[in-house]
Amino acid sequence: VESGQAFEPVQFGRYLLVERLAVGGMAEIFRAKIRGAHGFEKTLVVKRILPHLASGEQFIKMFIDEARVMQQLNHPKVVQVLDFGEEEGQYYIVMEYVEGLDALGLLRRCAQKRCRPTTGITVHILAEVLDALDYAHNLTDPESGQPLGIVHRDISPSNIFLSGLGEVKLGDFGIARGAFRESQTEAGPLKGKYGYMAPEQVDGRQIDRRADVFSVGIVLAELLMIRRLFMAKSDLEILLQVRDARLDRLDRYGRHIPKDLRRIVESALARDPEMRYQDAAAFRDALHRYLFDNRRMVRSTDVRRFLMRLTDLERPAPSKLPAPPIKALDPVKDTSTDETDPEDTTAVVRAPSRKRKRSATEYAQHSRGKESQHRLASSSVPRISEESTTTAPQGALPFAASGTPAGFSE
Repeated sequence: VESGQAFEPVQFGRYLLVERLAVGGMAEIFRAKIRGAHGFEKTLVVKRILPHLASGEQFIKMFIDEARVMQQLNHPKVVQVLDFGEEEGQYYIVMEYVEGLDALGLLRRCAQKRCRPTTGITVHILAEVLDALDYAHNLTDPESGQPLGIVHRDISPSNIFLSGLGEVKLGDFGIARGAFRESQTEAGPLKGKYGYMAPEQVDGRQIDRRADVFSVGIVLAELLMIRRLFMAKSDLEILLQVRDARLDRLDRYGRHIPKDLRRIVESALARDPEMRYQDAAAFRDALHRYLFDNRRMVRSTDVRRFLMRLTDLERPAPSKLPAPPIKALDPVKDTSTDETDPEDTTAVVRAPSRKRKRSATEYAQHSRGKESQHRLASSSVPRISEESTTTAPQGALPFAASGTPAGFSE
């Protein structure tokens, strides 16, 4: 839960807490700075256990477990832990600061601007997450060589970070399961975000790495649709949808997803773990194969340019310049195919840009109406309807003009 309260910088041990970024159920997260000799300064993230939980033995064990997990994960696609300690009776974890936004912020921006990343960008982001998961799932104890059995259990958009350089990093192993944990999982409340759990998690069955595969499938579907996959009026209804792996919203809002990619998504979202990809590597390889078969090569620089384009959409037009003429585009009628230019992997998908040949009758009607439309535009700015938008960028995908997608608006 993002904190909107004002915060005054405060010294906390060696670290200056500059800004409170978020407050969760167990800890609060700060943007912090550490200073050294000759003007050295580095921005970090400090995750500090909440004051009223600092004396709770169970919460302290969970917090220590998280630090213990993350300090062993030395991978470029995993948020790195740099320090762990106790100050003034409060335990804290110091992590690298990823300057950019998380996937939840990306979903919210796209929902508000009625746009989405190209399919190639989306597939690349989740393939990077799966690469990090494959590393974590197969991590072994450095001394005994025994598998640690790490399962993240909390894959969600808010734990996937996109840096300004286009890097993708996975973070927050706070409720990860592993053989080394002091606070072992017991029967009780569900742990994780309801809309991103696996069916076996909801049923209380034993989970393994395939639960993370299901959760990544959820995030992939949501980034493709810019809509929540499991959404209802109550938590109980959401849990029932997850338990039954109901893909009604994917059927309704995912018609534009290419068929070969749709099969990959459905394989990851199979209710029976035996019918899913059996590990993160198999899921990742399927996504890479999709990109290869469709001649799409996406790199971190493409993600960076996409984020820059998304930021450009938020900048207001200069007030001194006249507004460009507004063109009304035809509403989307068929979004079953993906027509993004394979070379344009950074395109922001905004509005329907599909063109078709007009019949002789339509061409005549268009020509007769063009003069009256010009007079209307010169006399007053026309009202923008739900099916009107500015000209879409070259190579853009059709975007269903059905209002702001629900579930990600702030």
